[in-house]
This record gives sequence, C-alpha cells and structure tokens, in this order.
Amino acid sequence: MKDDSSRYLITDKEAYGDVSKNIDLNEDGVEELLVMPVEVCGNIIRGASGNGPIYIYQERGDTWVNIGETIGNQLRVTYKKTNNYYDIETNYHMSAVSGIIYSYKFNLTGDNGSYQQVSEEDYDDSENISK
Repeated sequence: MKDDSSRYLITDKEAYGDVSKNIDLNEDGVEELLVMPVEVCGNIIRGASGNGPIYIYQERGDTWVNIGETIGNQLRVTYKKTNNYYDIETNYHMSAVSGIIYSYKFNLTGDNGSYQQVSEEDYDDSENISK
C-alpha cells in the first residue's frame, strides 16, 4: 500500500524494490514485464548470490497476468521461439565458476499459456581457472 492507502500497480517499481524490464516476448506490439524482486515489505528476498524468483507478466485487457516464474540471478531472452514466444534461459549462480542454466519455453494451454521449464544444465568452469 502507498502512503495514501492506495494500492501499487505492478508497473510501480518502488512497490517492491525490483529490477524490471519491459520486452515484447511474442512480437505482438505489447511489451511483457519481467520482474526480479529484490525486496518485499522492506525485506531482502534474494540470496547472497543474487538468486531468486523472476516473474513474467503479460497485460491482458486492464489486468496483468503472470505467464511465468523462473529462478536465478540473470535472465536471457534467446533468438529461438516456441509457440511464437521467445525462449528464455536463466542462470542460477552457485559459486564464482559454477551454477545451473535453466531453459524455459512457452507452453500453450487453451487460449492462454505460460512459460514452463524444459531443461536444466549444470556447469562448472573450475578447471578453466588459471592457477
């Protein structure tokens, strides 16, 4: 709630101390909203490595609908598409040289759909560090 007792809108960045980005994920001329919340109600919700939830919202009429929830500390929109939506990858940081890459594709369900995790790949680059 705002100081004047009105509610924040999802696009009000000061509502939850987020890192957010608008991007048109399906090239329909309307940008979706990617939200990486940093804090909620004054409490930091991301771990020391920066990992945490990343939400994807789509404006439908006069409301915002959650069309995906990913996890990690970085999000990358790829050039590949599934069901006319760009595929997404996130990085889940484990250490300076290791982590997990999660891949997400848009899955249609009825007239709607959402991003679903389709794979995860561990990586460890510790052998590539010069000694």
